[in-house]
Amino acid sequence: MAGAPSYRVKKPAFRIGSGSHGVFSSDSAWYLQLASYGVDIWDVAVGKKTGRLRGLVNPWEFVLSRDKASLGMSNGAGQVALLNAAGETVWRTQTKYFQTVPHLGFWGGDSILVVGTHNVLTFHDVRSGAELHRWELGQDARIESISSGIDQSLMAVSWGLPHNPRLSRGRTHIALFKNVDPFRSASEVDVEAVSARCAVSASGSRLAAAGMLESNATHRCVVLSNDLATLASIDLQTERSSCKTVSWTADDQELLLCFPSRELFVLGADTLDARLHASGDGWWSLSASADGKWIGVSGNDDGTVMPRAELDAYAAAEGPKRRERAEEKSQAFVRPAAI
Repeated sequence: MAGAPSYRVKKPAFRIGSGSHGVFSSDSAWYLQLASYGVDIWDVAVGKKTGRLRGLVNPWEFVLSRDKASLGMSNGAGQVALLNAAGETVWRTQTKYFQTVPHLGFWGGDSILVVGTHNVLTFHDVRSGAELHRWELGQDARIESISSGIDQSLMAVSWGLPHNPRLSRGRTHIALFKNVDPFRSASEVDVEAVSARCAVSASGSRLAAAGMLESNATHRCVVLSNDLATLASIDLQTERSSCKTVSWTADDQELLLCFPSRELFVLGADTLDARLHASGDGWWSLSASADGKWIGVSGNDDGTVMPRAELDAYAAAEGPKRRERAEEKSQAFVRPAAI
């Protein structure tokens, strides 16, 4: 990699090992990463792992409550568990879909865990696991994401719609919930994109959705108001299909997108101008802390938590190195033909 820039991980930045998803706690004190056998908790101030939460075998998704008192976890067997701050399993449930990863979100001031499995949305009491409400979608719907802002005044749920031959492109439906009536959608809209994931901004004033168009090399990112009016839209050329994560910075000024497992985008939220576009390999998650000081990148090989100001230097250095490693791995599987 002659001539490639270098990024040295030095304090206060730190490596966090491999993981498929990562988020910061609402007070920015923790970075939590989904690892092979549980959710690792990292103390951001000292850069050290302080614990691992295990609630299910082979967890695939998790969500942390705003007060850090509860963590929801799901796996590819359709199971959901609720853990307390001590890592103890408070309750566990098995959905009726045994080969689907349930999507999760906290709602109602952390008193409700929302579970989206296949085409069913259920609302559970955090303390007991009791089902408070059930929302059944069309038979062909597929829930893609659940997101609520930090103050939980707004929750968005997205699901894919069945193909309509009269339409030239696939669509994703988004339902918006407000805490004045937590079990009933306040408004709904269709977005012209397939399998779009959504994210509510920290203030609850806007939400974003990102999903692929008919060509899986093109993704559409849309910013909507909290009454679902379109504020901005852009089509991004990407190397791989399906946006893995979309999130906001705490000041609502930037959107962070990660495409598995090749690309990172940072977009200005008002105009969707690209402030960063990095191409690498093995990236799975990009998130920002609520205090605006930290960025977390999770993925294959070593993930990194770093000061926000270092993201550009990190992406410029890590991208070429990760691409080179991916090419070496792919060539290692190519064997010359037998003579």
